[in-house]
Amino acid sequence: MSEIELRIKLATKKAITHSVVCEKFIIDGDLKGALDYCVKQGIDAPQCSLTAKSDNADKMRSIAEKMLSESKWWARRLKNQAMMQFEHEQIAQGLVTNCISEESFKHYQANKR
Repeated sequence: MSEIELRIKLATKKAITHSVVCEKFIIDGDLKGALDYCVKQGIDAPQCSLTAKSDNADKMRSIAEKMLSESKWWARRLKNQAMMQFEHEQIAQGLVTNCISEESFKHYQANKR
């Protein structure tokens, strides 16, 4: 298993834990707490207004709650985060000669659809 695949596997293992934590915030009626938790993990939180009063604002809050409580949503974000961190480290070490490191390129080629 390559380094990038190992990092992705380790990162995505935490998806269920993060979704459960956010679900607890949401059950307690604390969407702001769930959004803050997401940001603390280094993940961009879903965009929604916490104070607006309209049908659209309610819909966006509902969508954000659903996203934050889904482990699949977390897994995708954690995977992307792990891949970006790996690539930044490769750049810092001078291992990127083109636009992407060799290991990342191999990973993308092996996993493309």
